[in-house]
Amino acid sequence: MQTTFYTFVLILHICSGFLGLVSGTIAMLKTNNIRTHKKVGKVFFYAMVFVFLTSTIMCFLKPNVFLLLVGFFSFYLTCTGYRILQLKNIYKYQLPPTFIDYLISFIGIISGVAILFLSAYLFNQQNNFGFVCLFFGVVSLFLGYKDLRKFYIKNTDTFFWMRQHAIRMSGAYVATVTAFIVVNVQMNQSWILWILPGLVIIPLSNKIVNNKIKSLQQF
Repeated sequence: MQTTFYTFVLILHICSGFLGLVSGTIAMLKTNNIRTHKKVGKVFFYAMVFVFLTSTIMCFLKPNVFLLLVGFFSFYLTCTGYRILQLKNIYKYQLPPTFIDYLISFIGIISGVAILFLSAYLFNQQNNFGFVCLFFGVVSLFLGYKDLRKFYIKNTDTFFWMRQHAIRMSGAYVATVTAFIVVNVQMNQSWILWILPGLVIIPLSNKIVNNKIKSLQQF
């Protein structure tokens, strides 16, 4: 019975991941078409939520601490990427952050700390996957802290929200690309596959959003 349920959840997970991969790719390619970008972006968001839910269930059925923590990390990136554009109203209308905003930020911080502890454990076991956890842990902890900081320090960069939206969403997109690569590519130093997509996609996303900002500044 448990095996059948696990298989069912796994199928949902794969379908959600594929949908996230496709919609995320389209969203990145359609940054100049705001209407399409928003619509496909929402599909990506909900696909990633289902990826998180299904991966969490699978990790409880077949315990895997690393994948569980990475799932929370990618979920955190997805939520902040989706939510951050709405947070402009905090400054515009001088509204206080909501409980959900603090909750999402603490998820990032707690996930980062937990992943760093796992990194230390893996290094102690002479496991190179410690580098993967170190990379994810530092990023999650830094972004979580940055989230809390932005609630109290006014940012004068007009395009701050756009930049942060791009960073978080591209980070969540990296998770789908990484999962696809790890499943389909085999190599001895497999830990490299977990880091490489982020080192390629994040700078590319940053270049795309910078070009978008330059075009907006011309008007």
